[in-house]
Amino acid sequence: MKMRFFLRTTIALTFCSPLLLALNATAATSTRGEVQMAAGLCQPFVPTNEIRYSATGMRNAGTSTVYAICSLAGTWYADSENGGASYISLKVRNTATAPQSVSCTARPGYAYGATNNQLSMPLTLTIQPGGFQSFSWNSTTAGGRMRNPNFTCALKPGIEIQYAERTYSEDVGT
Repeated sequence: MKMRFFLRTTIALTFCSPLLLALNATAATSTRGEVQMAAGLCQPFVPTNEIRYSATGMRNAGTSTVYAICSLAGTWYADSENGGASYISLKVRNTATAPQSVSCTARPGYAYGATNNQLSMPLTLTIQPGGFQSFSWNSTTAGGRMRNPNFTCALKPGIEIQYAERTYSEDVGT
């Protein structure tokens, strides 16, 4: 009788111990930030000679509006509300001599899948001559889903996309 009790208790503790340890462990996270320069990040929708690439970005050097797309790298299982970025932004500069209205749209989800993964978040800003503006979105406005962020922008003459940023939380263990 004592031997059976001992065996049952030993077996129960053997199987439950890892579970009890897991329940007491707390995950640690670290905030990570990435910056990608536009010269390697963005391209025009349609090939054109009006785009100029430089170390500082991608600029519309022509006389008509050019449409561009920029795709940030995603990190699988980087966790900010089910994976992805908590904040994304696109830095844009006006090299023209007059104020410019610039429109960009963030598409923070997948190009496939459920409708909530295909959210479009347009934003229009006015940028003064020689000035900078940041188009920015966060995971709250995107419903928590910003895994593979992309941007599309209408670049008027003299508008330059400089870089994009992405901030996310990463599980770094216990």
